[in-house]
Amino acid sequence: GIEKEDLKNIFDRFGQYSTDDSNRYNEETSLMLNISKSIVKLLGGKINFDTNADSGFIFEFTLPYEPPPQQTDHTLTSDEEIASHYKWNNKVVLIVEDEEVNGFFLEAIFQETGAQTLYAKNGKQAIELCKSINKIDIILMDIRMPVMNGIKATAEIKKLNKNIPIIAQTALSSEEDRENCLLAGCDDAITKPIDVGELLQKVNKYFTS
Repeated sequence: GIEKEDLKNIFDRFGQYSTDDSNRYNEETSLMLNISKSIVKLLGGKINFDTNADSGFIFEFTLPYEPPPQQTDHTLTSDEEIASHYKWNNKVVLIVEDEEVNGFFLEAIFQETGAQTLYAKNGKQAIELCKSINKIDIILMDIRMPVMNGIKATAEIKKLNKNIPIIAQTALSSEEDRENCLLAGCDDAITKPIDVGELLQKVNKYFTS
């Protein structure tokens, strides 16, 4: 045990106190207790202790607890639930993406909504599809692609149909990059990696406007 007169220093950093059995200063234990107290305090809690000659020390701490908000029936908790919330059976989505894996990912998302998807692996192919197919309701345009990038493709497509919504999808997340996409004619932008919920909400905004 620790002498009663030393108990007030038990949480002090490098505190010095004598023990009954060794009568030596125990700085290491004091440091660990001080760190423990700091962590508990950082989390908004309190730490205390009780001691007697028979049982030694008992340390207790309390932390504030805030229960998570209860979900309502309208709360969407997974990508699958979010996708099934939207029904776009009469919509056509053009996915412009040079990475096939990313294209497959987006196709799978829109398949859950009932929308039909078209695929182009560069801006030049996207322009040709827009020339040959009148029924394209929205375009997801990758920005960095070979052959023709998304910025040039967007400008050309807007000349063909200024009313078709184009959402830029880019790994560049700065405000300047977003502004460059909008100046090129994109109606909106989303940052990679794609957040499914955010993507579908953006698309739905144009489908319901």
